[in-house]
Amino acid sequence: IQEYREKFMNPYYTASKRQLDIIIKPQETRPQIIKALEMLENKKVTRAERKHGNIPL
Repeated sequence: IQEYREKFMNPYYTASKRQLDIIIKPQETRPQIIKALEMLENKKVTRAERKHGNIPL
């Protein structure tokens, strides 16, 4: 069990399989979240036009 944990239950194994974008240290978590939220703060969301309106019932 210990060997399995050491091999597979770590972020570096997951990153090697390209399942993670980045590995951040615990002390970098808050600044990374703030940076991501600041990028999204002024994001313009556009909705696609409706193809059909509601039919009268």
